Amino acid sequence: MAAAAGGWPLPAGANGNQFQQYDVVAVFLFRFAHFISWPEQSFASSTSPFRYCAMEGNPVSAPLEEVLEGEHSGQRPLVFSSIGRIEELDTCHMVFLSESDRKRAPEIIAGLSRRSVLIVTDVEDYMSLGAVILLKSSGLRLRPIIRPEAVLDAGFKLSSKLMGIADTWTG
Repeated sequence: MAAAAGGWPLPAGANGNQFQQYDVVAVFLFRFAHFISWPEQSFASSTSPFRYCAMEGNPVSAPLEEVLEGEHSGQRPLVFSSIGRIEELDTCHMVFLSESDRKRAPEIIAGLSRRSVLIVTDVEDYMSLGAVILLKSSGLRLRPIIRPEAVLDAGFKLSSKLMGIADTWTG
């Protein structure tokens, strides 16, 4: 499993021997909070929670909620929110969009553009709309593909460890 998650070990919340695609996606999302820095103004204080979000019905919701249970990044608790209305995404730091979000993806991405919200997806089409990171499936592995201009626009700083396992979006 560690190899499937880009060499990152599983967090304490992920258990069992059978892993599905969205279990691995959840681990990647969890790890991104440790390898990406958000602008300070993204948080009310140094102990404000880091909010992961997905729209209701997104297949990553249950695995991500399990992975995040009791976890922190520094002093920040990591929390998951299942979102029912697009307007609620304003309080998120990271949003995952899947195929289940196809009808709303253009509106969601447009509404979050130029904000410090990391939009991660496993749908290649969403990258041309403005998503920041694509988790591309290749056999039993996922590989992050990063859109550098979106990283700069949002004010994120990516660690060299993340850049070492990622490709650059050329779409």
